[in-house]
Amino acid sequence: MIDKITSLGLKLVSEAGEKVKQSVDELVDKRKISKEEGNSLFDDFKSFISGKAKDTEKLLEEIVNKIIEKMGYEHADEVEKLRRRVAILEKIYEMKKNGKL
Repeated sequence: MIDKITSLGLKLVSEAGEKVKQSVDELVDKRKISKEEGNSLFDDFKSFISGKAKDTEKLLEEIVNKIIEKMGYEHADEVEKLRRRVAILEKIYEMKKNGKL
């Protein structure tokens, strides 16, 4: 689900970028703005979108973390820690069982 949302978001941003670039190119072609101004406008747009993407990524991460917590799931790093602890306990058990401890 999150992959679909991310994919859709990237597609929308890409399409918006193309539209902005076309509009800027038209303004340059009609000599309403200079090539430098056009490049600056497009660079400003890319910077703005980049900042919003980072904000959106952080927001999505917070939402996913809240969902994980509410559903009672553990994060992957917590699961890995538990796996390591179980492996250690299993080794200790086997050693005790075989009289090596």
